[in-house]
Amino acid sequence: MDKAQLEALTGKSWTELKTVIELYLNDKDLITLPKAVIRLSNLHYLNISFNNITELPETIDNLKKLSVIMISNNNLQRLPKSMSKLTNLHYLDFEDNELKRLPKFIGKLNKLTYLDLSLNKLKTLPTSIGKLKNLEKLYLCCNELEELPEKIGKLKNLSILKLYGNNLKKLPNSIIELQELLNILK
Repeated sequence: MDKAQLEALTGKSWTELKTVIELYLNDKDLITLPKAVIRLSNLHYLNISFNNITELPETIDNLKKLSVIMISNNNLQRLPKSMSKLTNLHYLDFEDNELKRLPKFIGKLNKLTYLDLSLNKLKTLPTSIGKLKNLEKLYLCCNELEELPEKIGKLKNLSILKLYGNNLKKLPNSIIELQELLNILK
């Protein structure tokens, strides 16, 4: 579906798409997420990568069944607080955006197994990241991180942690507690 076809979909057309569980709107020159997408209550997978989106709507929490969000290569500057209600999320890809901070609510997304925050402008991480007990892969490459929170040692299932391209001087002592860590690239 090209951009013209996407714009041609009326509200009624979107309503007829209620059964959609996967939606690929990547590389469509979108500036915002079409409002009608929020009505797709059965959506499990949303790919809106390679667009020009600067923010997600607060109503994103209507997509309660979402388990995957791919929004890499956009201009996303912040995450809406309502994302904290998307508790079925397993996979979040925010690579190559403009995020300067990660909200504390990230710790409420406790089903996450994959989190990519590479190529953003993060300087710190909230301590709540330590609540992501199921997290297996964490990509933090090419940010502006100077330190990691001690709580990172609580991520007992973490097997991949990629940190290169940051301003890290040292790693927290708790890193030694990550028994599953197979691959750490600093």
